[in-house]
Amino acid sequence: MTKARYGVLYYSVSEDGLHWRQVNGGRPVSEDYHGHASIARGADGRYFLVGNKSDEDPYIRFWVSDDLIRWTPWGTYRPDLSNIPGHAGALQRIGAPKLFFDRRSGKFLLTWHTPNVPGDPKDPERYWASQRTLYVQSRDLKTFEGPRGGCSAGTWRRSTRSSSPTMPGRAIARSSRTSAIPRTTGPRARRSG
Repeated sequence: MTKARYGVLYYSVSEDGLHWRQVNGGRPVSEDYHGHASIARGADGRYFLVGNKSDEDPYIRFWVSDDLIRWTPWGTYRPDLSNIPGHAGALQRIGAPKLFFDRRSGKFLLTWHTPNVPGDPKDPERYWASQRTLYVQSRDLKTFEGPRGGCSAGTWRRSTRSSSPTMPGRAIARSSRTSAIPRTTGPRARRSG
């Protein structure tokens, strides 16, 4: 992403992690793609990229590649947000979808955040505080199980209705407002549920 073209995917390389240069002649990886880049390698060795056109776009979009250079549209998924337990009135907004692949279960895990309070310039905190991270699972990114979740920003909730593929009995928790997941062990751990 660049400041001038937010949401557009570019590749860069670095030999020291400090100094970066764009590759591909400074051209975007794909003119079709928009989002916060998240790439997962599937069981078949192909790479899958997830994104959306904007937070208002009700569809989560997927692309596939054998070489991380040429990307082909793979499909779309429109989550049904009409009946999310613990998140009544979820708005059909898809924020920052992320994709993971769990080899043990053979499933992709797709996460995103969605609010249930409309944005208001006079009180933006209500909107951000209403964000919940939801997830679905899929073997092929064509059919999906879910959505599930409902983890709020800054909290960790045990889920009795669903589980992550690598942590049975727990929902995936990711804060929509901070980059760190709250500690779940030790003297300062926070846990609810």
